[in-house]
Amino acid sequence: MDRQIIGIVSGKGGVGKSTIAVNLSTLLTSFNIDNVLVDGDTSNPSVGLHLGIWQHSYGLQDVLAGKIAAEEAIVVHPATGIRVIPSSLRYLREVGMKNLPKVLDSIKTYKYITIDSPPGVSEDVENIMKSCNELVVITTPDVPSVTSATKIIDLAESIRVPVAGLVVNRILNKRYELHMQEIESMCNTRIIGKIPEDSRVPESIAVKVPLAMYAPKSPASIALNNLAAELVGQRMLRQPTSTDGFFARIANLFRSLLRR
Repeated sequence: MDRQIIGIVSGKGGVGKSTIAVNLSTLLTSFNIDNVLVDGDTSNPSVGLHLGIWQHSYGLQDVLAGKIAAEEAIVVHPATGIRVIPSSLRYLREVGMKNLPKVLDSIKTYKYITIDSPPGVSEDVENIMKSCNELVVITTPDVPSVTSATKIIDLAESIRVPVAGLVVNRILNKRYELHMQEIESMCNTRIIGKIPEDSRVPESIAVKVPLAMYAPKSPASIALNNLAAELVGQRMLRQPTSTDGFFARIANLFRSLLRR
């Protein structure tokens, strides 16, 4: 089976990379596209924290060390059904990403594998990038973030891993922000996603429910839907189903708890 391994990367932290990775996996799952999300940040994992599934005995580190098979480390998120290989909160210094290609090759079931990479440029990040078919580079519309993004893109070119494009996150449309044309020019890469700043994002993280489910009609959620469609090459506009009604009730419950 042909598989697409998508690396979600960034030149610096704090740009919303993990949020985007979690929501892309949620959207793919909602459209019955077989996929698994891998938290590749073994030093500072956050996917499990986003989803409330951090309390597990094993994680990616154990798979990389050969202690368990990749399939054994997969956790199903109850609310969304997404499959996740989380990284353990336990820090194991000796574990690196050199074995990642072999681990990914052992995962036979899924058409799409999304990897949430650590930020920055390091040996682990390079090994993750080499394991991917394509990369999505996340940045915010400011000079430090975009400058860091250019380093990731340069590294991708040097190791010959295709970059699907840039995603500009947390856009406020302020005068001090870089324009989209400036960002594309600085990075010499096209923008495939523009995601606005959205107060529903931190709310969704607080209640451990991905934004795509928590607030599917919010501006950021709509932009994420468009990004997912761009990456998988198909129309992904949500159609109401009976399942949506159930999830909507769950999201409304969480929102009511936040307002207390």
